[in-house]
Amino acid sequence: MNRRFRLLGSCFTGCIIASLAGLWLMLTFDAPVFAALAAGLIPCAACWLAGIRDPKQLAKISAYAFIGWTLTFALQPAVAQSAASHAQRIAGLPLVGREWHIPATVVSTLLALIGTAFCPIQNSASNELPAA
Repeated sequence: MNRRFRLLGSCFTGCIIASLAGLWLMLTFDAPVFAALAAGLIPCAACWLAGIRDPKQLAKISAYAFIGWTLTFALQPAVAQSAASHAQRIAGLPLVGREWHIPATVVSTLLALIGTAFCPIQNSASNELPAA
């Protein structure tokens, strides 16, 4: 049970780091694809560091997180406007038009945690000493 909580905690921590890194990358490069990649890859790396070594399980966790982020972000409402009004609108507020990063990250985190919760324990490396 302790290993399960360690896996879930590391996945959750990876999702928080992915959220912050994705937001920073999306604001820096003005492309949401970097945030989607961060949402899919960083929780997978955190789960690997926590002890999951099966490539299929890691790919499943990464795919759940990426699909959750992508589908939620794709469902955001679109606003038709000219390039000049868009530039005027985002000049003072850099998150305007990017508010959907937060719900996309929440859905991505939930799906990554579900993928981690159903990962078999025998597929994770044991860093603990054997019982005497």
